[in-house]
Amino acid sequence: MYGCFYDKENIYILMELAPEGELYNKLKQKERYSEETAAFIIKNLLSSVHYIHSKKLLHRDIKPENIVVVHVSLLLT
Repeated sequence: MYGCFYDKENIYILMELAPEGELYNKLKQKERYSEETAAFIIKNLLSSVHYIHSKKLLHRDIKPENIVVVHVSLLLT
């Protein structure tokens, strides 16, 4: 996150560009993933949740549609 600002109706968060898109779309591309790939995704998700909790923040809508992919090559093994 690079920064944030708000107005009366919205909160705006400035984040790094994730050109690979959403995790949801990547998961739909293949019928099955290896156990290694699934473990990689879960490990990174839990690590991310642990980090935001350590900052006293909470994400209230964790789902594949709200997770962006930075390096798709790591998911396609």
